[in-house]
Amino acid sequence: MRRLWAEYLVQLRLLKDREVACSAARVGFDAEFPPCPEGVLPGHHWDAYDWLWRKHGLHRLYSAMNREHRKLIKIAKAIRKTKAETLFGVGVKLSVSECFEEADVVEAR
Repeated sequence: MRRLWAEYLVQLRLLKDREVACSAARVGFDAEFPPCPEGVLPGHHWDAYDWLWRKHGLHRLYSAMNREHRKLIKIAKAIRKTKAETLFGVGVKLSVSECFEEADVVEAR
């Protein structure tokens, strides 16, 4: 359990670092992304600015963040499957319970 918890904490830090990178790039994207014109469907408007998303590297950044998130989910699932033999183990299991589900992963464009 201690090994899994250590892996979880390392992976959580990697995920947080990816989130920071995505947030910083997203600020630049949002500054350049124009509002959707009246009469244009939002999806069509979004698709028309895919080049801008790529210009800011968000396709790569979000894909990397999703990879880190999937790794974290895998570790959390391993923790859930491991028997908690001590109070530490119970605390670890409680820390990761219901926190990360596959549906929470943000899909990159």
